[in-house]
Amino acid sequence: MVLPCIISDLYAQSSYSKSATVSLTKNLTKPIFIVADGICEAGDCHNGSGRMNWGAGKITYSGAWKDGKAEGRGSYKEKRGVEYSGAFKGGKFHGKGNITLSTGFKYSGDFENGMKHGIGQATYINGEIYLGDWKNDLEDGKGTVFLKNGKKYTSEFLEGEANGTAHITTPEYTYDGELKAGKPHGAGKMDYTSGAVYQGDFVSGMRHGYGQMLWKDKTSYVGDWQNDKPWGNGKHYAADFTYVGPYVDGKKHGSGTIYNEDGGKVEGTWNMGVMYGKAKWTEPGGNTDVIKVKPEDNISLINVMKEKKKQKEAAKGKKKK
Repeated sequence: MVLPCIISDLYAQSSYSKSATVSLTKNLTKPIFIVADGICEAGDCHNGSGRMNWGAGKITYSGAWKDGKAEGRGSYKEKRGVEYSGAFKGGKFHGKGNITLSTGFKYSGDFENGMKHGIGQATYINGEIYLGDWKNDLEDGKGTVFLKNGKKYTSEFLEGEANGTAHITTPEYTYDGELKAGKPHGAGKMDYTSGAVYQGDFVSGMRHGYGQMLWKDKTSYVGDWQNDKPWGNGKHYAADFTYVGPYVDGKKHGSGTIYNEDGGKVEGTWNMGVMYGKAKWTEPGGNTDVIKVKPEDNISLINVMKEKKKQKEAAKGKKKK
Protein backbone atom coordinates (compact mmCIF):
# COMPACT_ATOMS: atom_id res chain seq x y z
CA MET A 1 0.00 0.00 0.00
CA VAL A 2 1.37 3.39 -0.98
CA LEU A 3 0.19 6.55 0.80
CA PRO A 4 -0.89 9.44 -1.42
CA CYS A 5 1.35 12.52 -1.39
CA ILE A 6 0.53 14.30 1.87
CA ILE A 7 -0.86 17.80 1.32
CA SER A 8 0.34 19.21 4.62
CA ASP A 9 3.90 18.57 3.46
CA LEU A 10 3.33 19.76 -0.09
CA TYR A 11 1.63 22.97 0.99
CA ALA A 12 4.13 23.79 3.72
CA GLN A 13 5.29 26.80 1.73
CA SER A 14 1.79 28.24 1.86
CA SER A 15 2.60 29.81 5.24
CA TYR A 16 2.96 33.05 3.28
CA SER A 17 3.98 36.18 5.16
CA LYS A 18 3.87 39.41 3.19
CA SER A 19 2.96 43.08 3.25
CA ALA A 20 2.10 45.66 0.59
CA THR A 21 5.79 46.00 -0.08
CA VAL A 22 6.79 42.38 -0.06
CA SER A 23 6.43 39.90 -2.90
CA LEU A 24 4.04 36.98 -2.71
CA THR A 25 5.46 33.70 -1.46
CA LYS A 26 5.72 31.03 -4.09
CA ASN A 27 3.87 27.86 -3.12
CA LEU A 28 4.56 25.53 -6.02
CA THR A 29 3.62 21.99 -5.03
CA LYS A 30 3.69 18.52 -6.43
CA PRO A 31 0.09 17.38 -7.09
CA ILE A 32 -1.33 14.52 -5.04
CA PHE A 33 -2.41 11.35 -6.83
CA ILE A 34 -5.20 9.29 -5.33
CA VAL A 35 -5.46 5.68 -6.54
CA ALA A 36 -7.33 2.75 -5.04
CA ASP A 37 -4.38 1.11 -3.29
CA GLY A 38 -5.60 1.58 0.28
CA ILE A 39 -8.36 -0.13 2.26
CA CYS A 40 -11.83 0.30 0.83
CA GLU A 41 -14.07 0.78 3.87
CA ALA A 42 -17.37 1.21 2.07
CA GLY A 43 -18.92 1.29 -1.38
CA ASP A 44 -17.22 0.84 -4.73
CA CYS A 45 -13.65 2.17 -4.69
CA HIS A 46 -13.02 1.33 -8.35
CA ASN A 47 -15.96 2.54 -10.39
CA GLY A 48 -18.66 4.21 -8.34
CA SER A 49 -18.80 5.87 -4.94
CA GLY A 50 -16.74 4.65 -2.01
CA ARG A 51 -14.60 5.44 1.00
CA MET A 52 -10.93 4.48 1.27
CA ASN A 53 -8.27 5.01 3.94
CA TRP A 54 -4.50 4.81 4.07
CA GLY A 55 -2.16 4.49 7.05
CA ALA A 56 -4.78 3.08 9.41
CA GLY A 57 -7.09 6.01 8.79
CA LYS A 58 -4.49 8.78 8.81
CA ILE A 59 -5.64 9.71 5.32
CA THR A 60 -9.12 9.18 3.90
CA TYR A 61 -10.91 9.82 0.64
CA SER A 62 -14.65 9.60 0.21
CA GLY A 63 -16.34 10.18 -3.12
CA ALA A 64 -16.51 9.18 -6.73
CA TRP A 65 -14.11 6.72 -8.40
CA LYS A 66 -13.36 5.84 -12.00
CA ASP A 67 -10.98 3.10 -13.06
CA GLY A 68 -9.49 3.00 -9.56
CA LYS A 69 -8.79 6.73 -9.38
CA ALA A 70 -10.59 9.58 -7.66
CA GLU A 71 -12.81 11.25 -10.25
CA GLY A 72 -15.88 13.43 -9.80
CA ARG A 73 -16.96 14.97 -6.49
CA GLY A 74 -15.13 13.89 -3.36
CA SER A 75 -13.45 14.86 -0.10
CA TYR A 76 -9.92 14.23 1.10
CA LYS A 77 -8.81 14.47 4.75
CA GLU A 78 -5.68 14.08 6.80
CA LYS A 79 -5.68 13.76 10.55
CA ARG A 80 -2.79 16.22 10.65
CA GLY A 81 -5.24 18.94 9.68
CA VAL A 82 -5.88 18.99 5.94
CA GLU A 83 -9.25 19.01 4.24
CA TYR A 84 -10.14 19.23 0.57
CA SER A 85 -13.58 19.03 -0.93
CA GLY A 86 -14.39 19.47 -4.56
CA ALA A 87 -13.78 18.00 -7.99
CA PHE A 88 -11.26 15.31 -8.94
CA LYS A 89 -10.05 13.98 -12.25
CA GLY A 90 -7.61 11.16 -12.84
CA GLY A 91 -6.83 10.99 -9.12
CA LYS A 92 -5.96 14.69 -8.81
CA PHE A 93 -7.70 17.91 -7.77
CA HIS A 94 -9.32 19.19 -10.95
CA GLY A 95 -12.14 21.72 -11.24
CA LYS A 96 -13.74 23.69 -8.42
CA GLY A 97 -12.52 22.93 -4.93
CA ASN A 98 -11.75 24.13 -1.43
CA ILE A 99 -8.74 23.30 0.70
CA THR A 100 -8.04 24.16 4.33
CA LEU A 101 -4.85 23.52 6.31
CA SER A 102 -4.46 23.47 10.08
CA THR A 103 -1.98 26.34 9.71
CA GLY A 104 -4.88 28.61 8.71
CA PHE A 105 -4.19 28.61 4.99
CA LYS A 106 -7.32 28.37 2.85
CA TYR A 107 -7.92 28.29 -0.88
CA SER A 108 -11.18 28.27 -2.78
CA GLY A 109 -11.32 28.21 -6.54
CA ASP A 110 -10.09 26.42 -9.63
CA PHE A 111 -7.68 23.50 -9.76
CA GLU A 112 -6.10 21.85 -12.76
CA ASN A 113 -4.05 18.67 -12.76
CA GLY A 114 -3.69 18.88 -8.97
CA MET A 115 -2.59 22.51 -8.77
CA LYS A 116 -4.27 25.86 -8.13
CA HIS A 117 -4.91 27.06 -11.66
CA GLY A 118 -7.56 29.50 -12.92
CA ILE A 119 -9.45 31.88 -10.64
CA GLY A 120 -9.24 31.51 -6.89
CA GLN A 121 -9.00 33.12 -3.48
CA ALA A 122 -6.35 32.28 -0.91
CA THR A 123 -6.32 33.31 2.73
CA TYR A 124 -2.85 33.09 4.26
CA ILE A 125 -1.88 32.40 7.86
CA ASN A 126 -1.34 36.10 8.58
CA GLY A 127 -4.93 36.85 7.58
CA GLU A 128 -4.11 38.45 4.25
CA ILE A 129 -6.06 37.53 1.13
CA TYR A 130 -5.23 37.14 -2.55
CA LEU A 131 -8.05 37.05 -5.10
CA GLY A 132 -7.31 36.59 -8.77
CA ASP A 133 -5.56 34.48 -11.37
CA TRP A 134 -3.47 31.40 -10.66
CA LYS A 135 -1.18 29.34 -12.84
CA ASN A 136 0.66 26.15 -11.90
CA ASP A 137 0.02 26.71 -8.18
CA LEU A 138 1.27 30.32 -8.22
CA GLU A 139 -0.35 33.75 -8.23
CA ASP A 140 -0.06 34.57 -11.93
CA GLY A 141 -2.13 37.06 -13.94
CA LYS A 142 -4.28 39.83 -12.54
CA GLY A 143 -5.07 39.80 -8.84
CA THR A 144 -5.89 41.86 -5.78
CA VAL A 145 -4.21 41.55 -2.40
CA PHE A 146 -6.12 42.59 0.74
CA LEU A 147 -3.84 43.29 3.70
CA LYS A 148 -4.74 43.21 7.39
CA ASN A 149 -3.79 46.86 7.85
CA GLY A 150 -6.53 47.92 5.44
CA LYS A 151 -4.30 48.25 2.41
CA LYS A 152 -5.13 46.58 -0.85
CA TYR A 153 -3.54 46.56 -4.25
CA THR A 154 -4.42 45.25 -7.67
CA SER A 155 -1.60 44.24 -9.94
CA GLU A 156 -0.31 41.92 -12.58
CA PHE A 157 1.44 38.89 -11.07
CA LEU A 158 4.07 36.65 -12.60
CA GLU A 159 5.04 33.37 -10.93
CA GLY A 160 3.98 34.61 -7.50
CA GLU A 161 5.49 38.08 -7.81
CA ALA A 162 3.53 41.31 -8.17
CA ASN A 163 4.92 43.04 -11.25
CA GLY A 164 3.78 45.46 -13.93
CA THR A 165 1.28 48.15 -13.03
CA ALA A 166 -0.84 48.38 -9.90
CA HIS A 167 -3.55 50.34 -8.13
CA ILE A 168 -2.93 50.35 -4.36
CA THR A 169 -5.36 51.77 -1.82
CA THR A 170 -4.39 52.26 1.85
CA PRO A 171 -5.62 54.44 4.72
CA GLU A 172 -2.59 56.70 4.10
CA TYR A 173 -2.42 56.92 0.29
CA THR A 174 -3.54 55.73 -3.13
CA TYR A 175 -0.86 54.58 -5.57
CA ASP A 176 -1.08 54.13 -9.33
CA GLY A 177 1.99 53.03 -11.21
CA GLU A 178 4.59 50.41 -11.81
CA LEU A 179 5.25 47.60 -9.36
CA LYS A 180 8.03 45.08 -8.86
CA ALA A 181 8.12 42.30 -6.28
CA GLY A 182 5.05 43.78 -4.62
CA LYS A 183 6.54 47.26 -4.18
CA PRO A 184 6.12 50.56 -6.06
CA HIS A 185 9.02 50.47 -8.48
CA GLY A 186 9.42 52.63 -11.56
CA ALA A 187 7.15 55.50 -12.54
CA GLY A 188 4.12 56.15 -10.37
CA LYS A 189 1.83 58.59 -8.63
CA MET A 190 0.99 58.58 -4.92
CA ASP A 191 -1.94 60.62 -3.59
CA TYR A 192 -1.75 60.97 0.19
CA THR A 193 -4.85 61.37 2.34
CA SER A 194 -3.12 64.43 3.84
CA GLY A 195 -3.62 66.18 0.51
CA ALA A 196 -0.03 65.85 -0.70
CA VAL A 197 0.79 64.32 -4.08
CA TYR A 198 4.03 62.75 -5.32
CA GLN A 199 4.62 61.89 -8.95
CA GLY A 200 7.87 60.44 -10.19
CA ASP A 201 10.27 57.56 -9.69
CA PHE A 202 10.13 54.81 -7.09
CA VAL A 203 12.65 52.13 -6.17
CA SER A 204 11.71 49.25 -3.87
CA GLY A 205 8.74 51.13 -2.44
CA MET A 206 10.54 54.43 -1.80
CA ARG A 207 10.64 57.74 -3.67
CA HIS A 208 13.95 57.46 -5.43
CA GLY A 209 15.14 59.05 -8.64
CA TYR A 210 13.43 62.16 -10.00
CA GLY A 211 10.05 63.38 -8.86
CA GLN A 212 7.74 66.17 -7.77
CA MET A 213 6.04 66.54 -4.39
CA LEU A 214 3.14 68.96 -3.98
CA TRP A 215 1.87 69.66 -0.45
CA LYS A 216 -1.60 70.79 0.58
CA ASP A 217 -0.33 74.31 1.35
CA LYS A 218 0.76 74.58 -2.33
CA THR A 219 4.48 74.41 -1.54
CA SER A 220 6.33 71.93 -3.69
CA TYR A 221 9.67 70.25 -4.35
CA VAL A 222 10.92 69.18 -7.76
CA GLY A 223 14.16 67.31 -8.21
CA ASP A 224 16.22 64.35 -7.10
CA TRP A 225 15.12 61.87 -4.42
CA GLN A 226 16.93 59.14 -2.57
CA ASN A 227 15.63 56.77 0.11
CA ASP A 228 12.29 58.59 0.31
CA LYS A 229 13.89 62.05 0.86
CA PRO A 230 14.97 65.01 -1.29
CA TRP A 231 18.59 64.16 -2.05
CA GLY A 232 20.56 65.72 -4.87
CA ASN A 233 19.68 68.83 -6.88
CA GLY A 234 16.23 70.28 -6.50
CA LYS A 235 13.90 73.25 -6.33
CA HIS A 236 11.64 74.13 -3.41
CA TYR A 237 8.75 76.43 -4.29
CA ALA A 238 7.03 78.34 -1.47
CA ALA A 239 4.53 81.21 -1.42
CA ASP A 240 7.12 84.00 -1.31
CA PHE A 241 10.39 82.39 -2.38
CA THR A 242 12.05 79.63 -4.39
CA TYR A 243 15.14 77.73 -3.31
CA VAL A 244 17.39 76.16 -5.92
CA GLY A 245 20.28 73.98 -4.85
CA PRO A 246 21.44 70.64 -3.46
CA TYR A 247 19.90 68.52 -0.72
CA VAL A 248 21.34 65.75 1.45
CA ASP A 249 19.13 63.50 3.54
CA GLY A 250 16.16 65.82 3.00
CA LYS A 251 18.01 68.99 4.06
CA LYS A 252 19.61 71.88 2.16
CA HIS A 253 23.31 71.15 1.93
CA GLY A 254 25.89 72.94 -0.19
CA SER A 255 25.76 76.07 -2.32
CA GLY A 256 22.27 77.25 -3.14
CA THR A 257 20.19 80.27 -4.01
CA ILE A 258 16.94 81.65 -2.63
CA TYR A 259 14.92 83.79 -5.04
CA ASN A 260 12.55 86.26 -3.42
CA GLU A 261 9.14 87.08 -4.89
CA ASP A 262 10.17 90.72 -5.45
CA GLY A 263 13.06 89.69 -7.73
CA GLY A 264 15.88 89.73 -5.17
CA LYS A 265 17.96 86.72 -4.28
CA VAL A 266 20.36 85.35 -1.67
CA GLU A 267 23.25 83.06 -2.61
CA GLY A 268 24.83 81.15 0.23
CA THR A 269 26.02 77.89 1.72
CA TRP A 270 24.05 75.43 3.84
CA ASN A 271 25.19 72.67 6.13
CA MET A 272 22.45 70.08 6.78
CA GLY A 273 19.69 72.65 6.59
CA VAL A 274 21.53 75.52 8.32
CA MET A 275 22.92 78.46 6.38
CA TYR A 276 26.26 79.78 7.61
CA GLY A 277 29.07 82.16 6.69
CA LYS A 278 28.68 84.94 4.17
CA ALA A 279 25.79 85.18 1.77
CA LYS A 280 25.47 87.40 -1.26
CA TRP A 281 22.28 89.41 -1.38
CA THR A 282 21.15 90.87 -4.72
CA GLU A 283 18.43 93.49 -4.66
CA PRO A 284 15.64 93.51 -7.27
CA GLY A 285 17.38 96.45 -8.94
CA GLY A 286 20.69 94.58 -9.22
CA ASN A 287 22.63 96.12 -6.30
CA THR A 288 24.49 93.57 -4.20
CA ASP A 289 25.53 93.30 -0.59
CA VAL A 290 26.95 90.71 1.77
CA ILE A 291 24.95 89.20 4.62
CA LYS A 292 26.78 87.56 7.48
CA VAL A 293 24.71 84.63 8.67
CA LYS A 294 25.20 82.87 11.99
CA PRO A 295 23.62 79.49 12.76
CA GLU A 296 21.50 81.05 15.49
CA ASP A 297 20.18 83.58 12.96
CA ASN A 298 18.72 80.90 10.70
CA ILE A 299 15.16 82.07 10.65
CA SER A 300 13.54 82.29 7.25
CA LEU A 301 16.01 83.83 4.83
CA ILE A 302 13.16 85.74 3.32
CA ASN A 303 12.85 87.52 6.64
CA VAL A 304 16.60 88.15 6.58
CA MET A 305 16.28 89.69 3.14
CA LYS A 306 13.29 91.78 4.18
CA GLU A 307 15.09 92.98 7.29
CA LYS A 308 18.14 93.90 5.25
CA LYS A 309 15.92 95.81 2.87
CA LYS A 310 14.30 97.70 5.74
CA GLN A 311 17.73 98.63 7.12
CA LYS A 312 18.81 100.04 3.76
CA GLU A 313 15.62 102.01 3.34
CA ALA A 314 16.00 103.38 6.88
CA ALA A 315 19.59 104.38 6.13
CA LYS A 316 18.49 106.18 2.98
CA GLY A 317 15.82 108.01 4.94
CA LYS A 318 18.38 109.26 7.46
CA LYS A 319 20.62 110.57 4.70
CA LYS A 320 17.77 112.57 3.19
CA LYS A 321 17.10 114.21 6.59
